[in-house]
Amino acid sequence: MAADASSATGATMTSVGGAGGACFYGTSDGKSTVLVFAQALSDVSSAQAMQPEQAVAALNSSYAIADAKVVTGIGDKALEYTLSGAATGYVIFVVKSNVVIMIAVSPAANPSVVEQLGRTAVGNLK
Repeated sequence: MAADASSATGATMTSVGGAGGACFYGTSDGKSTVLVFAQALSDVSSAQAMQPEQAVAALNSSYAIADAKVVTGIGDKALEYTLSGAATGYVIFVVKSNVVIMIAVSPAANPSVVEQLGRTAVGNLK
């Protein structure tokens, strides 16, 4: 995934840690980051019922998440948000089958970076 993060951002990313379904990637200078969180739920209906707004509400005070946008063509359901707080960039929530994925990229000049990573993550699901 570090190679995918590097390709999408145009910067050399390395793994800087991970735990419990989360992976963190960053540049050596710490100026660019990619966070990937994935969780396989017990069934498809549980994943489809996932409401990104709940996660957004929990993260909003730190990241000023706004401008929800439905993105078609990525998984079964995808919602993208703009980050404009302490970190700027984009975050996308993707549901595919029984898997929920959240990817945040900071900084990112346009949403195509996070959308590309969302497509790649869905393509990597087995």
